[in-house]
Amino acid sequence: MRSLCLGVACVVVSALNAGCGSGGPGVHQDGNEAGAAAVARATRTHRPRAPTGLTATVSNGTVLLSWTAAANATGYDVYRSTSSTGTYLKLTASPQPATSYTDAAVTPGTTYWYEVRASNAAGSSSASAPVSATVPAAQTVTVTLAPSTATVDGCRTLQFTATVTGTASTGATWSVQEGAAGGTVSSTGLYTAPSVAGTYHVIASSSASPSAKATATVTVQDHVLSLTVNPSAPSASLGATVQFTAMVTTTCGTFAAQ
Repeated sequence: MRSLCLGVACVVVSALNAGCGSGGPGVHQDGNEAGAAAVARATRTHRPRAPTGLTATVSNGTVLLSWTAAANATGYDVYRSTSSTGTYLKLTASPQPATSYTDAAVTPGTTYWYEVRASNAAGSSSASAPVSATVPAAQTVTVTLAPSTATVDGCRTLQFTATVTGTASTGATWSVQEGAAGGTVSSTGLYTAPSVAGTYHVIASSSASPSAKATATVTVQDHVLSLTVNPSAPSASLGATVQFTAMVTTTCGTFAAQ
């Protein structure tokens, strides 16, 4: 037996078939072919195994995928289905090198199933174990006010409370529909009525979604606390005149009667 060495591969040939440089060109050609086959086997690229550790997380209306890199993989393709046993459609136009993927083309209220395949020059792996992710349904932001109607004396205060639902941000912004003539309202919903009686409107809007709002109707009334007339016991001779003045005290202060 003799060893025929070609590059990195050594081929054992029988002494009956002769070695390198002996027995004629036919024997030499057989040795070359065997050596080339051995080199090819030693350098052959194998398809990667399926990726592992696939996870899916929903964040801000998108699905974030990540997985563990597969040995010998040069790229990955992501597939999606709307059921675990349905047809998986490829989302990636070509294999991507990253081990993460963001799926933004999703519909609220839908559950999706994902799988990933690794690839290299030899081909693609089998699919990873599938995972699912449910995109929450879109919520409608609503605002309610308490009280929704109220009556208050002029210049007095009234506390309103706004309840915001359908969003994680429950803050509200406040305003009076009639502007300063209709009173004022603080950032905490404390309304101060104007001095002029009338019907006014307090508005609370969602900070996160300003188009969502609620309106409360407020009736502002005059409230007379006292009325005094001076002089209270006048004396005058026949034919003389006496000047009277009247003072009215309301919730907004004391004023001369008109």
